[in-house]
Amino acid sequence: MVVAVLAGSLAGCSTAPPAAIVNGTAISIPQLDAQLEAWAGSPAFVNAQDAVFEQEASSEEQSSGQQVTPDTVLAILGSGPNEYSSVWAAMELSNMITSQAIRQHLSQLHQAPTAIEVVAAWQSEYASDPTVWRQLSAATRARAAEDDADHALVDGALSTSSQDKLFYKDNKSDFWSRVCVTADDISVTRRGGGVDMAASLKAADAVAAQLSGHGNGSVSVTSGALYCDTPEQFIEQPTDLQDGVRTLAPGQTTVLRESYGYEVVLVRSRSVIPYSTPIAGDIEISATHGGSQTPPSGDQKVIDILMRANVRVDPQFGAWSTTLTAPCAPEVVAVENTGTGTCPA
Repeated sequence: MVVAVLAGSLAGCSTAPPAAIVNGTAISIPQLDAQLEAWAGSPAFVNAQDAVFEQEASSEEQSSGQQVTPDTVLAILGSGPNEYSSVWAAMELSNMITSQAIRQHLSQLHQAPTAIEVVAAWQSEYASDPTVWRQLSAATRARAAEDDADHALVDGALSTSSQDKLFYKDNKSDFWSRVCVTADDISVTRRGGGVDMAASLKAADAVAAQLSGHGNGSVSVTSGALYCDTPEQFIEQPTDLQDGVRTLAPGQTTVLRESYGYEVVLVRSRSVIPYSTPIAGDIEISATHGGSQTPPSGDQKVIDILMRANVRVDPQFGAWSTTLTAPCAPEVVAVENTGTGTCPA
C-alpha cells in the first residue's frame, strides 16, 4: 500500500473547496486538519491506531500471500503536524461525515441528548482509556462526547446487556457530573529552614482525620480551599490529585505528597450518574463499540442515515462509497485503497 503525504493541502485557505459536504453542510479542509491534528497529538492514540493498521496489514498479507506495507497515522515521509497518511485522513473524514449526518437527523426530529448523557459519554470514554483521553484537548474531548451521545440517542440504547452493566459497575467511580472538595496544604519547616517531611506527614494525617470526622479534637482546621469541578475541569488537575480523589466517597480524605510537604484533600460531595437505559446506550457506543473513532459497521440505524445522506467528497481525500460489503457502513475510500475501504467485511 502506498502512503501519500497530505502536506500543505490540509492547510488550505478559505477559498479552497470543502473536504466534504453533507446534506448541504460543508466540512472544511481546516476543520478536517484540526481533527487530524487533535487526535495525532495523543501519542497513546497514535500508537493504538498504528497497532490496528499493523494488524490489518498482517491479516491482508496472510490472506493474499503478498507483502503488505502497514498504514500509519502520520505519513511515513511526514515531518510536520499537517502531514498524515491518506488512509487515516479518509477514516477521520468518514467519522466527521457520520457525526454530521447523525446530528442533522436528530435535529430534524427535534431531539438532542441531555447534558447528563453527554457527561456519561465523556466519562465512558475516560474509563475506556484514561491515557488517551487525558492527552486530548478539551475541545476534542467535548466534540467526541457529543458525537457519542448523539449516536447513542439514535440507537436508543442497543442493549442494557450484562457487559454494559459490568462496565458501569467496574468503573462506577468515574460516573459523576460534579465533585466538591476541600484541599489543605500542610508544611512543617525545620528549625533553620527546610521542610520536615516526617512532621508534615504526621500533621497531614491529623488534619485528614479531623476533616473526615475521625479526629480527637487536637487539631483545629481553619484553612483550606473549597472548590467544585466538572469532569472536564477535574481532568486539568494534577494526575495524582485525580487518581487520589476519583474513588473517594463523600467524607473520605486522601493525603498527597507535594514538594512543599503534603496536601490533604477531603471529598465533600459527588453528584453520581446512576445507571439507566440512556447511560447504558452511552456505554454501548463509547466503551463497547469504540466511540467516535470507530466506524459504525453493522449499526443499521446509522447505516440507513448515511445511505439517505447526500454526501460529496473532495477527490483528493478519496470517494464516498455506499456499496461496501455488509456489514460495512458507507465511508470515504482513500485513493490508495482502490475501492476496498477500511472496514473488514
